[in-house]
Amino acid sequence: MASAVPAPPPPPLELDDLAQVVASAERAGSLLSVSDEFSRPDACWIGSVTSLDREALLLHEVDVRGDWMRTRPRAFDTADVTRIEAGGGYERVLHLVAGPRV
Repeated sequence: MASAVPAPPPPPLELDDLAQVVASAERAGSLLSVSDEFSRPDACWIGSVTSLDREALLLHEVDVRGDWMRTRPRAFDTADVTRIEAGGGYERVLHLVAGPRV
């Protein structure tokens, strides 16, 4: 019986502020999972950040099939972003399937 190959460790992230978290994750070539647990505690959105400033984060999303969505990027108020995740198994698989952002 073959043993499973362990997943590589997640990339190191700079955690001082949201901009550093996003920049660190993008340098590692990972899609991000963004959560707004105040309004949707049961949901997250996965994609690549197209814009980030003090007030808003814009995310070009990947759908559950691994296709880049052809709609406008989803906007998040930065004050509402409660969680950013990168390098997880689901994000890695979606990134492999989706390929580079279009």
